[in-house]
Amino acid sequence: EAGIKCLRERKTQITNLHFERALLEILDKEHNVKEYIYS
Repeated sequence: EAGIKCLRERKTQITNLHFERALLEILDKEHNVKEYIYS
């Protein structure tokens, strides 16, 4: 039971990490697009 809970929490952490990374990539692309438009 404890092992399953630990695995679930770890999976959540990994998912959050992927989500943050994807979000950062999207924000970075938007930033680059804005710089391109305004330059």
